[in-house]
Amino acid sequence: MMLIFCNMLYKFLPFPTNHSRLVLQGKTVLITGASSGIGREIARIMHAKLEKICADLDIHNKYNANKGKLYRPTFLRLDLEEVANNEEKLEEFVKTIKLLLSNTNLNEPKLDVLINNAGQMAYGSGQRMNLNVLRRMINVNFLGHVAISQRLMDWIPDDGAIVLVSSIVGRVALPYLGAYSASKHAAQGFFDSLRAEDRPQLHILTISVGYVNTSLAINSLNEKGKTIGRTDPGQVAGMSPEYSARKIVAAIERRETDLLLAPFIPRLLAIKSSSCHTKSSLVSTP
Repeated sequence: MMLIFCNMLYKFLPFPTNHSRLVLQGKTVLITGASSGIGREIARIMHAKLEKICADLDIHNKYNANKGKLYRPTFLRLDLEEVANNEEKLEEFVKTIKLLLSNTNLNEPKLDVLINNAGQMAYGSGQRMNLNVLRRMINVNFLGHVAISQRLMDWIPDDGAIVLVSSIVGRVALPYLGAYSASKHAAQGFFDSLRAEDRPQLHILTISVGYVNTSLAINSLNEKGKTIGRTDPGQVAGMSPEYSARKIVAAIERRETDLLLAPFIPRLLAIKSSSCHTKSSLVSTP
């Protein structure tokens, strides 16, 4: 009972890995999925503090139309499915990042914070879900982040950070979100495991986000791989990207390891699910 209670407390409350804060002033950050939504707002907030931002994005016009108001990061084109499947594309991206990071006074490239934020959603029946859609979810939401993190991790110092912006369905599976949920479960499991491996001082933060009012639903795929192209009422009524980004940046600065960014009820569902898994594993252990 005590183990379950401690697990619930850990999942509900944010605990830092240590008492020191991550000072973002003068740092270099790479953000994936920065063309809109949470990623764009994270870049906005961080810009005033940072030495350099490298942001991957598909849409340049939004930034060009607001030159006077927005930061001027380095824009890169990144297809997570390509880097997950194609070693040459991954190597090309890594070389580009290395060149950008080497344009400093340092001899070796240095990246202070890597924020794995890009992602895509798929809706549809698990029984009828086209396997190519499932593969895309795994590549974009899981393997792409892993590929980039593996290659760039040596450039991140122990006082730096790797951040995974995931979803609450990476903790609690929901009907018709099986492919998306599976990819998010995989990503969170990988980065939670990575945190306990060879570099325990390196800050690794996983974030489980609930409904946020972004274009994620509009750009999501159906079970046949076609773009849905319409909004989700729950998402429209969700948190604003600005609010979410402020919470995420604060969690990075506080060196939190686990952030549940959702209203009270979804948080309880996530805690309940995690606690049930813990109880089940305890019962089945000889």
